[in-house]
Amino acid sequence: RSRRGKHVKLSFVEIRKAYFNGKPKRSLYVRLPPELGLPNGVIGNLERCMYGTRDAGAIWETCYVDCLVGEGFNQGVGSPCCFWHPTWEGSVVVHGDDVSALGTNDSLDKCEAGLGKSFECKMKGRLGAGPEDLKEIRMLNRVIRIVPTGLLYASDPKHAKTLAKSMGLEDCKI
Repeated sequence: RSRRGKHVKLSFVEIRKAYFNGKPKRSLYVRLPPELGLPNGVIGNLERCMYGTRDAGAIWETCYVDCLVGEGFNQGVGSPCCFWHPTWEGSVVVHGDDVSALGTNDSLDKCEAGLGKSFECKMKGRLGAGPEDLKEIRMLNRVIRIVPTGLLYASDPKHAKTLAKSMGLEDCKI
């Protein structure tokens, strides 16, 4: 497909250690593992958020909003996880530590560079119609594939097998 005559693509980026980017706004303490060899009763005061703490999700949201708004994106009114850049004409959706973006190569390059200034990123790849583009990617337990009629969005077969096994349905047809 194209946007004003330019080919658009989908970019998929994973933010590594996403929740550790935020700083707690209150004192958070954790029990330290006995493997550290410290005396009983010694606890740690977190200087960074940690997965599983109540504040982690909200603080991570503040981190990525600050990054994207700082890069010129407008945050969605209907969903605070959706963003639009009026100059680059790029769209971004954040789901946990996964960022999906739609735009031209130029807008995706700028978006990925902006994310890279603030976070450690793993570029999962770009889907597109060009010969150099990926035609399939796995993201959020889904398979996203370029097909002649557009995009195919289906459950990841490995995830489906895991679910079937957890429910005692290993012998069913998936």
